[in-house]
Amino acid sequence: MVEEEYQIRRGMLLWLLTAASISEVVRAPRAEVSQGIWMIPPERTKKSLAHRIALGPWGRSLTEVNSERVFSSSRVDGPQTYGWYNARDRVKARMTALAAYSVDLVSSRLTFRMR
Repeated sequence: MVEEEYQIRRGMLLWLLTAASISEVVRAPRAEVSQGIWMIPPERTKKSLAHRIALGPWGRSLTEVNSERVFSSSRVDGPQTYGWYNARDRVKARMTALAAYSVDLVSSRLTFRMR
């Protein structure tokens, strides 16, 4: 991930640390995070169930921002919703090139297969 821009790295790390969906991560308003707990309301989740995610020190540091959104767009007023899947695909390609395994995305999970 080191080759990706800072905002994308932050988002991917939060995505991996919390196992939240990429949509839940990138659209998170700062107000959902309080005292180390990220409360995602049911209207923002796939199954319409609220999520409470306890954030450790690293997760907390990834959500500490001075804006209304955890991942604000520099192009429009709102969240940065562009670039995430392209970055994921670039990281996957680099992982596959470096590993002795093929890295596949299956049902939002990473799986590894011998080459």
